[in-house]
Amino acid sequence: MMKKVMLILCCMLSQMALAKLVDSDNVELPSGSTVQLLEVDSKNGAYRFRGQIKLKGLLTAGWVAKYDMDGQRVKDLELHFYPQSDQVAFLPALKQDDYENAKSRLIIVNRLNKENKQFVQVFFNHIPSNFFKYEEGVIKQPAIVILDEYTTYVECDSRYYEAKLVSIEKLLKNDLPLVKKSGCSTQYAIDVYTTYAKDGFVNLRTEPKKCSKVVMQLANDKLLEKIYTSDNWFYVQLFEKPEVKGYVHKSQVVEIDY
Repeated sequence: MMKKVMLILCCMLSQMALAKLVDSDNVELPSGSTVQLLEVDSKNGAYRFRGQIKLKGLLTAGWVAKYDMDGQRVKDLELHFYPQSDQVAFLPALKQDDYENAKSRLIIVNRLNKENKQFVQVFFNHIPSNFFKYEEGVIKQPAIVILDEYTTYVECDSRYYEAKLVSIEKLLKNDLPLVKKSGCSTQYAIDVYTTYAKDGFVNLRTEPKKCSKVVMQLANDKLLEKIYTSDNWFYVQLFEKPEVKGYVHKSQVVEIDY
């Protein structure tokens, strides 16, 4: 009886190990690289690699939304790295991948909380005052990075790429083209508001002043995306017509979850 149980357990473990490696033939490793395939998990389309990868490109920092224990929407910092198009050859690749953004190669290199903002303050050359004050916007810095623990997985019908940041070096400029971004995995948080005023409409203005020219009047419940804050005013674009932009007073909009 014991031998039978042991045999069943061995078969189960063998099947589990086989499942982890079922898609390994779909992986193409960079030529001459020390990167190795560590694990494949077909359940969530995850491929995990080990080995350091050196890349040149653009590092960005921006805000991602999450919910705390009380259900309140809060923001944390996140670093994204966009490799130059000629650097993609140094990354592990999947021979077949049906996801729309599979070739974007945007890499989430670190998830920071607000206490880790010192790195951002030191490394990035140009940081607008609104970036930390209002937790808005995206800042950029050309860089050379060394990454490890490269992982790709599927979530919300898009392919994500993550890696551990081993070291980083600033570049003065980056003239080579970057890999184009696409898919929900590329998005930092966006702040969405709906218009609301007692008289039924909100003025969209050319400047953050009550006396400035009115671009158009917006009915209540119009969706707006905030671009940046200017004291008591928001510079926004219409959610359905992003080419239409202007200022609205923050007392006439209500933030919504998006």
